Amino acid sequence: KNPTINESNPNCQEKNTINESNPNCQEKNTINESEPNSQENTINESDPNCKENTINESDPNWQEKNTINKSDPNCQENTINESNPNCQEKNTIDESEPNCQENTINESDPNCKENTINESDPNWQEKNTINKSDPNCKENTINESDPNWQEKNTINESDPNCQENTINESDPNCQENTINESDPNCQENTVMTV
Repeated sequence: KNPTINESNPNCQEKNTINESNPNCQEKNTINESEPNSQENTINESDPNCKENTINESDPNWQEKNTINKSDPNCQENTINESNPNCQEKNTIDESEPNCQENTINESDPNCKENTINESDPNWQEKNTINKSDPNCKENTINESDPNWQEKNTINESDPNCQENTINESDPNCQENTINESDPNCQENTVMTV
């Protein structure tokens, strides 16, 4: 079949397409898919809190690079809210938070490593980073025992509905070059940690 999306299923979205009426559908380059109001370079036009190149400014924990939450004095340009140890961005500092240092993650939190998100939280995954303590996580590979995890150009051989570079339009979990936005644990080019 032509690699399109299952147009009857709002959770299936092709790369560079958003379902503007469904806040769970986000374009590639989005952050933490479990938070429907957080979007990078994507707008959910039905949600007044979502603006192009901006995230939900009413939530101080979510800050996009080069965007500030003007209502939150702890949020500064090129920073996220460093008071939340699960939210860490490379090359940012929150000068009001002594644990956050430039080019460093919150060193008081053992789960936060430079260039890596909190590996104990499965919703936070950085591209090409694996949790070596999890035998199901391999570099550039997803958790092959979970049919909801599909990487671009990789198939879950245990799931007959998942095909390389093809979408099974009857199966909302299979998507080409996209993530299943309804499942916060599924992210493109990432691995799952537990």
